[in-house]
Order: sequence, then C-alpha cells, then structure tokens
Amino acid sequence: SFTALGRNEYQKALEQSTAFLKAYAGHALEPDVSYIAAESLMQLKDYAKADALYRRLLEKNANHADAGQWRVRSILSLYLQKKFAETIAAVDAAIPGLKSPAMLAEGHYLAGSAARVGKIDRAAVLMWLTASAIAIFLALILVDSAVIDGLYIPRTNDSLYHARRILDAAVGSRGFYEFDERLHVPDAAWIPWPWGYEYL
Repeated sequence: SFTALGRNEYQKALEQSTAFLKAYAGHALEPDVSYIAAESLMQLKDYAKADALYRRLLEKNANHADAGQWRVRSILSLYLQKKFAETIAAVDAAIPGLKSPAMLAEGHYLAGSAARVGKIDRAAVLMWLTASAIAIFLALILVDSAVIDGLYIPRTNDSLYHARRILDAAVGSRGFYEFDERLHVPDAAWIPWPWGYEYL
C-alpha cells in the first residue's frame, strides 16, 4: 500500500491498507497503514471518510511523531468539504500542538482561506495576514545573499532540491507529490512539509 500510494495508485493503496488493517488489528504498523488509507481517501476526494479516519488516528495515537501532520490533513479535509466555521475552530484548537513552522503556516493559511471564502470572523483574517507577513519577512532576510547583481544563486543544496520540485510541479510530468522515490535513494522518503509548500 505504501508503494501504491507513492505511485499515485490511490484505489489500490486504499484496498491494500484496508485489508491489512482488517487482518492485523492492533499491529505496530496500524497507525502508519491507517495514514495511508486516510491519505488515499483524501486523494480519491472522499473527504468525510478521510477526516473520520484522521480523527480516529489522533484519538488513538495522540503522541505519535506524525500527529501534527494528521491534524493538518484533518483540517484540510474540513476545508475541502466547505465546512469553513469548523475549519477555523479546528485550527484554533490545533495551534498549541503544532510545533513545525510549516504546519503552523498551513494551519493559518487554511483558517484565513476559510474566513475569506466563508466570510467569517475578521480575527481569522488578521491571523492569516500576520502569519503571511512573518513568513515574507523571514524569507526576505536572506535576499542579499541569494540575489547578487540581479542573478539568483541558490544558497544551499536544499534550495536546489526545492527548485527541482517547483519545476516538477510547474512544467514537469510528476506534478505535486508527497513521496519522492528519488530522495534518500534507494529507500526513497515521504516529504514532511505540507503539500502546498512549493506552490507558494
């Protein structure tokens, strides 16, 4: 199921992960396989079932290393269901437990977008604008060392990697992806930052 999800074979990943969970209830890999099932449902646009599975994951595994990511995906599923008031409430509840700056940024983005689309709560809009301003400020700190005489020079290997992902998303055939088989070869790896990072 892990491989199928990485290949964007979402229905196959869902079927395999569901079969595993039925056959091996309580297995040590249950949280990870449940994540694959939930993410497959997200990609298949069955947002309500995906949210229910993410919530169950969080209830049973609140201290899991990936709990923050699951919470953000649950919030995204609410947003995609156009449950804007619930999206904002979920972000407010999740913020104290989100330690990753990228996840915090996505949470603020979803809350701000929900407020804009649903025309809800000016405070949420202010929260989104504040988070955006902080992100822009932090990004501009290094401009002098990244742009020299009008020429953009990537500062680190990480910059080059993100540049390749941006090209994949903009003009390549791979598009957006959360599993990169070219990273940490030969094992490959999941991408820990939110799905919209390169898009932004």
